[in-house]
Amino acid sequence: KNQIGPIELTTDLGINIAGDLEGNYLDAQADVKINQDMSASIKLNAHSTAADYNYRLYQSDYLNYNWQNSFKNQQTQQLAFQVNSKKYGTLSLDYTTISNYLFFEQRENLGVKPYQYDGTVNYMRAKYEKEFKYKNFALHNSVMYQQVLDGDQVLNVPQINTRNTLYYAN
Repeated sequence: KNQIGPIELTTDLGINIAGDLEGNYLDAQADVKINQDMSASIKLNAHSTAADYNYRLYQSDYLNYNWQNSFKNQQTQQLAFQVNSKKYGTLSLDYTTISNYLFFEQRENLGVKPYQYDGTVNYMRAKYEKEFKYKNFALHNSVMYQQVLDGDQVLNVPQINTRNTLYYAN
């Protein structure tokens, strides 16, 4: 963590050096306060993670639901940008690429099993959040647009997602 002028830099690095499951990650973030009302941040994430155990091994009395797999590590890279304003709300944008994506799928006469996608999944999101307060009542709104650019046959997401919460706080 370091402060260079108005920019606050934060990085985190991790490497799995013991055990059978290989993996590593790098998270880097730069934050800047533009004025009293606005701030912005940019993030870069790179992760290499081994498959969870539910993808690797499953044993059951049902013959179609048994598997033992040796998958490649899933590689994820993400670039994200966010602007926060107390007055106007929060706008965040991110672009993610996933290589060796793991997913479950039901195939004919095989039941549901885990598979690994050979290609690269490209995924982008844009999200806007704003909370409105009146005395002890508040309405928190978020609207997210997301689109899978490549790999939509294995990653299915709704294109528009909205959440609205009305609450009382005292």
